[in-house]
Amino acid sequence: MPMITPWLFALPYYHGEARKLYDAGVTADTLKWYIDQWVRAEDQGFAGIFFSEHHVPFHSLAPAPHLLMSAIATRTKRLRMGVLASTLPMHDPWRLAEETAILDNLLEGRLEIGVARGAVPHEQEAVGLPAADMRARFEEGLDLFTRCLSEPVVDFDGRFWRTRHYSMMPRPYQNPLPPFWIPVMTPDSCVFAAERGHKVCGSFHTVARLREMYDAYRAAAERARKPSGPEQLGIRRTVLVCDSDSEARALTSQHTEIMLATFEQLRKMVTPDEFISGSAKTVADTIIAQCRAIGAGHIVITSFESLARDQITDSIARFARDVVPTLIRVNVAAEPVA
Repeated sequence: MPMITPWLFALPYYHGEARKLYDAGVTADTLKWYIDQWVRAEDQGFAGIFFSEHHVPFHSLAPAPHLLMSAIATRTKRLRMGVLASTLPMHDPWRLAEETAILDNLLEGRLEIGVARGAVPHEQEAVGLPAADMRARFEEGLDLFTRCLSEPVVDFDGRFWRTRHYSMMPRPYQNPLPPFWIPVMTPDSCVFAAERGHKVCGSFHTVARLREMYDAYRAAAERARKPSGPEQLGIRRTVLVCDSDSEARALTSQHTEIMLATFEQLRKMVTPDEFISGSAKTVADTIIAQCRAIGAGHIVITSFESLARDQITDSIARFARDVVPTLIRVNVAAEPVA
């Protein structure tokens, strides 16, 4: 039975005024707090954690997610982990493959692989990558990255990268390779992922738009004879669980504005379907309805990071205690996508 698999999304924020006065002690304390939350997710019943990769903004503490994953790898036994996603054009693919293999061994086969082209122009500009090259760098980089993980010796002659008799050690723990994920924003990106058999995760869009995108995924997967069921499809949402719907609505309204003020580029992307808040029953019912409408078997939840720490931990604890048991009993295909 295809159930709804719950994941946490980890994008740690600097809890202070870094733009005005940076304090290394705040960073150290913030990272320690996040790491404790992520380790706790294993006992809370989450399937795993997806980290993010972002560079140069004053609020993000996620430029090197592999280091964060390694910090909790040996403190957990079951939790799966991945980056959703590594901005592949900003990495040397062979080097990213080496780090990926090390992580998969540290995790003893609990790794998920996520790769992306990159959708934040100022991050690319800051390191001198022309926007016009990002798609070509991504496609070439994905080819080289995959070959380095899967082939014993790689000779590669591309536009951006070259290798000669490259051989990687250690090899990945998982054979076949860990699952690949691609975050998607358009039907074309869904088709790209489907043709390669990679899983996808969408966010920000309305349910109707995600349904349209995932219909394109299913059609492309069928043509390519690749899997296309709910286990291939995920959605990421900002989730807040409170005692009551009214309390959640008030907090959601307030912290949505804070989030959009922090991330100005999101104003053109975010839709009301992105925010799922309310009592545990309301949140569970909304997630189930969205997953069934889209045909998705994974829900990846993130928090309003502008909330106080105790509010974040309380919301996640309520989700784990009162929502997760419902989700993992749901047959997401009970109302199949037509």
